[in-house]
Amino acid sequence: MPSPRSKDTTVAGRLRSATPDARKYGRRGLPVKAQIMVLGLGRVASCGAVDTGAGAGARLVPDARPAAARG
Repeated sequence: MPSPRSKDTTVAGRLRSATPDARKYGRRGLPVKAQIMVLGLGRVASCGAVDTGAGAGARLVPDARPAAARG
């Protein structure tokens, strides 16, 4: 039986040693609610940019090629 002071070589033991202790190092990063809000705002901005580009392209194509727009 290994002594209590021996190094833990199991996967769980290695993960425990690699994960910082929150009580020792303090909390890092934004709270979960703030992270969700930031991700949501980023999604709104990126979707708005893509939709604006698609709308502008939909207006430009019929003006540039009227025969193709008529079918």
